[in-house]
Amino acid sequence: MSLKSGFKYFLLSLLLLLPVSAFAKERAPWVKVNSEAELPDFEQIHDQEKKEILIAINESLSYLSRKSSKFHFPKNGITHERTLKSLLRFKELLGSSISPQELNKKIKDEFVLYKSIGREDKKGVLFTGYFEPVYEGSLSKNETYQYPLYKIPADLVLNKKNKVQGRRTKKGDITPTYWTRQDIDEKGVLKGKGLELVYLDNPYDVYLAQFQGSVAVKLPDGSVKRYGYGARNCSTVGFSLAMELFKDGRLTKKELLPSIIAKHFYKHPGELPQYLQKNPSYVFFVERKKGPMGALSVFLQGERAISTDNRLFPKSALAFVDLKLYKNKKNHPFKKFVLNQDTGGAVIGPGRCEIFFGTGEKAYAKAADMFSVGQLYFLFLKEDS
Repeated sequence: MSLKSGFKYFLLSLLLLLPVSAFAKERAPWVKVNSEAELPDFEQIHDQEKKEILIAINESLSYLSRKSSKFHFPKNGITHERTLKSLLRFKELLGSSISPQELNKKIKDEFVLYKSIGREDKKGVLFTGYFEPVYEGSLSKNETYQYPLYKIPADLVLNKKNKVQGRRTKKGDITPTYWTRQDIDEKGVLKGKGLELVYLDNPYDVYLAQFQGSVAVKLPDGSVKRYGYGARNCSTVGFSLAMELFKDGRLTKKELLPSIIAKHFYKHPGELPQYLQKNPSYVFFVERKKGPMGALSVFLQGERAISTDNRLFPKSALAFVDLKLYKNKKNHPFKKFVLNQDTGGAVIGPGRCEIFFGTGEKAYAKAADMFSVGQLYFLFLKEDS
C-alpha cells in the first residue's frame, strides 16, 4: 500500500473523530433526481456484472422475505412493498435479453432515483472500503489462542430493531446501559459464562474482527469457521485508533497505514488496552454457516454490498455508486449497482458509505485503496409502475 493510501487513512481518522450530531429527522437524507440530465449512465452493465448483481439481489430478497424485516419500514417514505417490488422488477430486467442501451432506457423510464445529500460540504459522499479478514484460531483456549470472540450475552436486552435497551440484572430489572469494553476486557465480566465462540492469538486481531464486522477463522484441523456481526453493547460513537496513535506521537502521519498500525500493536501489545478503552463500542458475534455475512444476515457479494447509516436509508435496497478511484496516479471510474446490506459504527450520516470488497488479502488491498468522494443513488420503482 502506498503512502498516499496511508494519508487517506489519516484523513479518514480525522473525519471519524469529528463530533457527530443526531441527523435532523425533518431533513431527508436524499433528494429526488428530477432532471434526466442529472441521471447517471447505466449502459456499462455486462453479462458478468449482471450475474453478480443478481446474486446480491437474491440475498436482499431473502432478507425482505422475513417477517422481521417489516419492522424497519417505512424509511423516509419508502415502504417494504415498494422496496420488494423494485428489486423484483430490476431482477426481471437483468434476466431479459435486451441490449445495454435498452436496459439503460428502461431503468430511467421505470425507476426514480434518490441522490444522497452527502456531506455538509455538498461535494458528495465519502466512500471507503472494508473486507473480511482471515485469522488462525482455536475453539478452545490454549497457550497460543487466548483472546475470545464473544457471542451475544443473554442479559443484553435488544429491541425488535436490534438496538440496545440495556442489561437485565439477576433480579429481572433492566439497567439503561450494558457492560463497557473495560468491564469485558479488563474485569472479565463475561468469562466463564460459555459465551466464547472462538479464540484468536492476538487482541489486536479481535479488535479488527470487531471493526470489520465479520471474520473467517482457520482452525488447527484446516477447517474454517465464519463469524459475523450479532450485536453491540451500546450505541456507536466515532473512534479512530489511528488518530489516537498520532495524537500521542506514537506514529507519524505517513505511518498511519493499517499494516504499520498492526505491526505497532503486535510489537507493543501492552499499549493496546489503553487505546481501546477510549472506544466504548464492543461487538458480539454469531456463527455463520456461510460467509461473509453482514448486519442483515445475508451473504455479502464482493463489490456489490454497501454499508450505510441504517437510520437513514432503507435496508436491502438497490443503489448505484458513481465515483472515481485514484490509483497508479490516475483516476479510474468506479460505477456499480450495489445493495444496501450492511451497516457499521463508522458509517454515520448521509455523507458516508463503505463498499465491501470480499475476503482475504486481495480484498484487503482493494479496500485499502478505496477512498473517494462521489455520488450515492437509491433506485425505486415509480409509484405508478
